[in-house]
Amino acid sequence: MRTWKNKQKRRQYQTHVRELKSTRRRKLWIKTKRQKLEGKSLKQREFYEAKRYAEHINAPDEFSINRNPNEAFKFIASLKGYKNRSNVKAVFISLRKCTYISNGAIALMISAIKELKAVGIKVSGSYPLDKAARSKLEKSGFFNFVIGYVSEENEITLNTIIQQGVDVVDSAAVAPLVLKAMNVVWGQPFRNQRLQSLLIELMANTVNHAFTSNKRSNWYLSISSDQSQKKVSFTFIDNGLGINRTLNVKFVEKIKYLFLTSEEQILKAAFDGKFGSRTKERKRGRGLPNVKKCFTENYISNLVVIANNVKFDFKSDTTQCLQYEFEGTCYYWELDLNCVSWKIL
Repeated sequence: MRTWKNKQKRRQYQTHVRELKSTRRRKLWIKTKRQKLEGKSLKQREFYEAKRYAEHINAPDEFSINRNPNEAFKFIASLKGYKNRSNVKAVFISLRKCTYISNGAIALMISAIKELKAVGIKVSGSYPLDKAARSKLEKSGFFNFVIGYVSEENEITLNTIIQQGVDVVDSAAVAPLVLKAMNVVWGQPFRNQRLQSLLIELMANTVNHAFTSNKRSNWYLSISSDQSQKKVSFTFIDNGLGINRTLNVKFVEKIKYLFLTSEEQILKAAFDGKFGSRTKERKRGRGLPNVKKCFTENYISNLVVIANNVKFDFKSDTTQCLQYEFEGTCYYWELDLNCVSWKIL
């Protein structure tokens, strides 16, 4: 064992040894990295580099708004939270452990990714290892919004996710989507004016009520087809204030007058038409009651609405207070053989 009489020389020697070890570790890391990237394309190299420096976040194993809302909205809240952290420049979303992923959850994730990108944060991620979950992700329309690889068998799909900014989509844009959905369920492209009107109503509500005057309106519509079960699932998401927050701002006196003390009561009252319109115009204030009417008259089935921290299941007529709040409103419903196929209005 080496002994030192001069303490200064000992410190210099120890510093030199540490620097040598650090240099060796650095060279070994570079060598290992080069071996891993050997034969990789430029995009793959960029992916590994982005993954190394990004903040990592794991998606829920069961990523579904309807089946697992608390975990889904916890993940979305955490993902959106990065935009308020000035030191975060990149985020890596890990979907590796996802065994189930719904189209609505995918649309919700797109909306969060768009918000991150708007403040200059780069977003990358990994595919699910589960084959069914990966196939659903590829078929959903997700890769129309983010760069990624879609296998050849999943390139042709009836599923879609569409997004709109400032203006309301007119009936001409919505009609083809409805015709395709009707064709999946009944084998014929029936007209369905009630479903078409419902979609336009939700888009109009987003533009007119969901956002403050200085914020752009954003909504996302996800349509997922299951031809084997003759079923089409719709998820409509807006990133506005949410129904309850909007009502609490606009109708505070009426809420007190109706003795509504909980968020669940306020949401149910809104769909029962208790609030109407502040302008007193005949055709205003009917949007939410019309959504409920569309369900009660059997034009759609399994309607679920999530607004802020409340989940309202219309089929069981039950509400649930969620642990994590969603900034906006999410509508989910299905079209199947039990629904009314067509009717003259």
